[in-house]
Amino acid sequence: MFGFKRIRYGLILVIALLLVGCQNEKTVESFNTSIGPEEGPTRYSATGVHDPSVIKGDDKIFIIGSHLDSAITEDYINWERYGSGVKNGNPVIPNVQEDMKEALKWAKTTTFWAGDIVRMKDGKYYYYYSVCEGTSPLAAIGYAVSDTVEGPYENKGIIMKSGRAGKLLTYEPDRHIQYDPNIHPNAIDPTVFYDKEDQLWMVYGSYSGGIYVLEMDEATKMPVPGQGYGIRLTGGKHTRIENPYIIYNEETDYYYLYMSFGGLGSGHGYQTRVARSKAVDGPYLDIKGQDINDISNHVDGFFDDDAINPYGNKLIGDFEFYNSDNVKMNHGYISPGGASVIYDESLDTTLMVMHTRFPGRGEGHEVRTHEVYMNESGWPVLAPIRYSGVNMVETNTDLNGDYQFIINDLVIIGPKANSQAMIVENNTLKIGDQTIEIDQNESHVSFNLDGVVYEGVSLKQWDVRQRKMVKVMTLQGDDNTTLWAIEE
Repeated sequence: MFGFKRIRYGLILVIALLLVGCQNEKTVESFNTSIGPEEGPTRYSATGVHDPSVIKGDDKIFIIGSHLDSAITEDYINWERYGSGVKNGNPVIPNVQEDMKEALKWAKTTTFWAGDIVRMKDGKYYYYYSVCEGTSPLAAIGYAVSDTVEGPYENKGIIMKSGRAGKLLTYEPDRHIQYDPNIHPNAIDPTVFYDKEDQLWMVYGSYSGGIYVLEMDEATKMPVPGQGYGIRLTGGKHTRIENPYIIYNEETDYYYLYMSFGGLGSGHGYQTRVARSKAVDGPYLDIKGQDINDISNHVDGFFDDDAINPYGNKLIGDFEFYNSDNVKMNHGYISPGGASVIYDESLDTTLMVMHTRFPGRGEGHEVRTHEVYMNESGWPVLAPIRYSGVNMVETNTDLNGDYQFIINDLVIIGPKANSQAMIVENNTLKIGDQTIEIDQNESHVSFNLDGVVYEGVSLKQWDVRQRKMVKVMTLQGDDNTTLWAIEE
């Protein structure tokens, strides 16, 4: 069976073309974009870390991604490449092929997938890495430790394996599980985090048997024995859901599970969705009240996107904004995903860090940061324009203006969402011949569009192309879609 995280060129080319198309992970090196006046950032520096997992160290912000690519920033705007590639000399793990040879031998690969760094109570940084062969769920998760966030990390060994029947898990008494790729997870994409009681957990998995969560023993850095592969939260039967990330929000008292749905390549539907739960081990529900673990009950065949389409609040997918003259506004993403989320206490701001491709630019990808806000019902919404600094965004109460808007609908593979015009005058929304009343409470807004109730926030953000602060709106619909609007 397959049951893999990424589809690559090579032996599976024909199958990939038939199922989801070729998915490639070319990166692009840093570049700078001048944006003009001093009110906004004078430069953005981008880099191409895929599946960026973000962590804040003592004096820098660090991301680690697939292929052992990493980058550093001080402001979430200007990223500097730090390490790249599974080769000797990478400062994260200088002798990676020797130090990680046990995991690489098991997975028959030199490919690292999405990993995660967590700072534990002892003050040290722990890198939970994953390796995967690529055409099967033959994979392993291990961990390494460092005194500093940027490393170098010292390997401590494998904690979990997948892909072969027999002795798979490395900790007693669970290691004699007979592996079944339809129900057991691919051992990749780990995220390690603390719950509200300061208990350590790991969420992980992809394709194959789905997304799972395990209670961790902080003393041993291993899963608590007796859990097997853990509790499944969603997915299964080779549905295309991966890269889970869980973060707790004190204000809402919910755990939020962010996931990538679809295929990562340009045009293959990669998108970020979210569900929430009062308990770290679920169940996780979307805004429609659907338990996202029900997905496997509706799967009918390999990569059944129809089964996962209706589930999870879709935060972001393929989109592009045009102005009223049909000129591109230079706001557009293709296959955004691999997201991680951080609450930065020094900024009092929650941020999502992701990679994305772009309309008309093929497989080249870059890191992007967007602010995360909560609507009045406790659902996250993303600021529509990329983050430009703490002083370059503010809440907005004057909604009047001419906007372009898109709806992030629920298709996995389909056309990108192209914007259309809307006008707001005196708390009245006009779209074509429709006139819709807006309910407003300070910067919180809601309205009913075509039977869908949208609820979110109104902001002002720095627009790099218009070179000024513009009004934006971001709202979650009660049908799992989201609506974004940007002032022309």
